[in-house]
Amino acid sequence: MRLRKLSLKDAPLMYEWMRDKNVTCGLQPKFAEMTENDCRAFIERSWIEENNRHLAIVHNEDEYMGTVSLKNIDRACGEAEFAIAVRTKAMGCGFSAFAIKEILRIGLEEMGLKRIYWCVLKENQRAIRFYEKNGYYVNSPSRNYRYEMILEFVKGLGKGENAEGLFKELLTFDVYLREKAKSRPAFSGDIHSYLQKVTLFYRRQESEADLLSDYVEKGYDCRQMMRMTHVEVFRYPVWDKKWLGEIDMDKISAGEERFVLFDYEKRSPLTYEAKFTLLEI
Repeated sequence: MRLRKLSLKDAPLMYEWMRDKNVTCGLQPKFAEMTENDCRAFIERSWIEENNRHLAIVHNEDEYMGTVSLKNIDRACGEAEFAIAVRTKAMGCGFSAFAIKEILRIGLEEMGLKRIYWCVLKENQRAIRFYEKNGYYVNSPSRNYRYEMILEFVKGLGKGENAEGLFKELLTFDVYLREKAKSRPAFSGDIHSYLQKVTLFYRRQESEADLLSDYVEKGYDCRQMMRMTHVEVFRYPVWDKKWLGEIDMDKISAGEERFVLFDYEKRSPLTYEAKFTLLEI
């Protein structure tokens, strides 16, 4: 048995286990809704994705037996989430134990990761027993995993793109309130088109400081201030608790872009959250 790159020829057998309740019981994604074309699209994405690594588990004659993955790879933090699914035919034959050891070796030795975690529902006692039997321990779910589960739940509500967009921004706001993230969350919007505006804001602060005067007085230039604080763009007023308490999820719509500055030198003594300020840029 070995691991290899996923191939389009694996799609029919991947689709097989997605329709097998013996495999999918206790797993989070709604595999029963997937089609064989979805499997092919997943395989093609796996060839180019940088923050996910999906590999086929195969026996000596190259028959696909399942998929093992490192997901949400955060190279800055040195961590990734583990996932595995094998066909019923492969259960009890050593494929899962082999795939786990091999993907951990790849992640820790070849990729230089420091931590690999996986999250299992309490109801999935079969998986929990397997992990404990093989020497892995159960811990509380990571924050990234909880974020992903929140988004999966919101998608399942069927409230549309605007509701999903709102929750993505709520989670992005929560991330940057806590810390200056070393790598951008996968669910956060693309900010590259706004980089020029953001850079100009920091350059103005360097010469005519008002919001970041403490940094300028300490001798920091605009590039250093960009590394020590963060500016994010939002289309929903996720900082407005009153607005959040009154919204109708069926009628919500995105508004104009608003920029928010997160200052990590000025944190709340109670929550340790960064001070945030709305910007006009």
